[in-house]
Amino acid sequence: MTDDGFVRDTSPADHAPGAGCRIVYEEAADTSSPVRAWLVSSTKRELLDAWTPAVASSDVGYAIEASFSPYGALVALVHLRAKRGPSGTFVEVDDVVVRPAPTCP
Repeated sequence: MTDDGFVRDTSPADHAPGAGCRIVYEEAADTSSPVRAWLVSSTKRELLDAWTPAVASSDVGYAIEASFSPYGALVALVHLRAKRGPSGTFVEVDDVVVRPAPTCP
């Protein structure tokens, strides 16, 4: 969000601020394993987040999505859950963690 209102984030899913950095997402091996988001450069690999939800019977998957503030000072880590319901499968935001963003080396 800016002083003028909301700005749509049109960057690719692996975008990270700084030249030469990107986000790498690691899927869970099974329902008891965490999903992970990493900040990766040519010289460094830093864990941003690892998350394992309490699994419900309607869950069909879960993931993390990282989004950086416009100037790269903060990172929002969105914990997502895919659920099967009577009208189909949908994605639900489980929670969001906002913290200072690491710097890209």
